[in-house]
Amino acid sequence: MYLVGLTGGISTGKSTAVKTLRNRGITVIDADELARDVVKPGELAYNQLRKIFGNEFFDEETGELNREKLSAVVFEDSKKRSQLNSVTHPAVGKAMFKQIISHLFKGDKFVVLDIPLLFESGAHRFVQKTIVVHCDEEKQLERLMKRDTVDEKVAKSRIAAQMPLKDKMERATYLIDNNHGKEEAEKQINKIADELENSWLPLIIRSVFGIFLGFLILSILKIVF
Repeated sequence: MYLVGLTGGISTGKSTAVKTLRNRGITVIDADELARDVVKPGELAYNQLRKIFGNEFFDEETGELNREKLSAVVFEDSKKRSQLNSVTHPAVGKAMFKQIISHLFKGDKFVVLDIPLLFESGAHRFVQKTIVVHCDEEKQLERLMKRDTVDEKVAKSRIAAQMPLKDKMERATYLIDNNHGKEEAEKQINKIADELENSWLPLIIRSVFGIFLGFLILSILKIVF
């Protein structure tokens, strides 16, 4: 099994890619979904965040983390953003690793990891291929303002908090141009999915692992006998 990293800029349209891939029966592990799970009341990350940021970011009745309120603060404060990431990233990474192992034993040929901060977090080092969804700056800004109901200043600060989209595109194995509507984006995604499904990479990985295992067994036999 091999790993594919999926990322893009904020509001460039990754959700379209995720939906299309899942409709094809391809496993997509969503880091944002895991991020919501690891900060639920009772989880270790939840307790750590409450200790760092205080009770003002937690609902008085349910005790749940107010993600929108905390996001508004960390996007404006790089120090607080680093504190948040230092707690959530390891927790999400651990949860993601468990799911990867589960799908490995299920016999999946490959798994797509949907990670917004794929390059920023260094997670790209653990995947074999990367997909970046991109669109023009104007479209990205317009979509973000509409999605999060924020003004232009706030939207620009949130975009600036991430690695420049151009830098992500330069590192990508595959690019999805999301400037021309959902249907066109889906065509590109399906073409990439076809390539991933027909890749020889799993066979190569198994062969390399088999050779390594063979040498290891021979070395052990030499020591024993």
